[in-house]
Amino acid sequence: MKKLFIALMCILTVFALSSCNPGSTEADSGLTPGTEEHTDPENPDGPDNPGGGQDNPDGPDNPGGQDNPDPDSVSVEMTLSSLEAGYARISLSGSITIKNSPTDWVRMEVYYKEVDSSEVPSAADIVTGGNFAFSFDYNPNEEESHSKEAFVNKLAVGTAYCFVGTADIDGTAYYSDVLSISTKDIDSIPETVDMGGGLLWRGWNLGADGPTGLGHLYAWGETEVKERYDKDTYSFYKSYSYTKYTTLDKNAKSGKADGLTVLVDTDDAAAVKLGNGWRMPTMEEASAMIAACEKYWTSLDGVPGCLIENKTTGGVLFLPAENKNLCIWTSSLKTGSDYREDNRAWYIYAGVDYFGQFKLEVADFYRYEGYYIRPVCAVAD
Repeated sequence: MKKLFIALMCILTVFALSSCNPGSTEADSGLTPGTEEHTDPENPDGPDNPGGGQDNPDGPDNPGGQDNPDPDSVSVEMTLSSLEAGYARISLSGSITIKNSPTDWVRMEVYYKEVDSSEVPSAADIVTGGNFAFSFDYNPNEEESHSKEAFVNKLAVGTAYCFVGTADIDGTAYYSDVLSISTKDIDSIPETVDMGGGLLWRGWNLGADGPTGLGHLYAWGETEVKERYDKDTYSFYKSYSYTKYTTLDKNAKSGKADGLTVLVDTDDAAAVKLGNGWRMPTMEEASAMIAACEKYWTSLDGVPGCLIENKTTGGVLFLPAENKNLCIWTSSLKTGSDYREDNRAWYIYAGVDYFGQFKLEVADFYRYEGYYIRPVCAVAD
């Protein structure tokens, strides 16, 4: 009886278990033997889609998609490049590309700053503490990119500069990379320089000891330095008339013009002081030299002045300026029919005018004034 009861209980147990999970087997459960089914409440789509279904349209390479840039955000790219570096100027190209600009008007500005060769200031420092170079405006909604080429002038010889481009777009400042570049250097200016036209020009003024020295002042036709330069102290002026270098009889002390229009050697300070064929240039020679050469307003060893370069001969002259102006006598008298013509002689003028524009030209002024002298001599055959 006991054995019959135990057998009956076993049959009932098997029946009960079968009725709780009908037809279920390990093979059709979809699980690998020895593993457990796992559901992540924060990722119900399973481990193969960590971003979570429709919340990750960018796929598994960009989980969540939160790092995607806004396709409508502003994108700005500015570049500066150097085209050519000379003794006193640098040629640059500036460009800007803007996408999704919030404004129809943008200005790119370029600034520069003189620096120590080892110094690279920040972009903001160059803008706030430097000098304005050039700028250009354009509409980024009409053209995506725009560029401009320009010269930056009046730079110092053999000096390092840093340049940067900047633009303010809807209240945000954008900058290009900082561009570092140096102007061309001059090893030395020799005592004699071939400036073309069959003439050698002295590397510095009469009485100076180097290219940046001013030298001595002379009245036109006088060969000695003096303390005061005016009509009363001028050698060739007596009682409202001229004793030498006249083209009009009424201006001559003797009543008869001598017709001299170019200084003779005894009245040429360069010829008297230097000899060996040195003399003052004529007005025609000075004009020809100026016309044939490149001219730059610059500074050499900290001294402001005019750099003159003949690209054919490679010759370079520096004319040091005093108070941003330099006057150098030629040996030529100004002539004409007006009675005032004999009062004046031609000179080389280098300087900056009232508007800040640089000039190098031949002009005329009263010959009793004290100006500097730059000697010349003929090229030896």
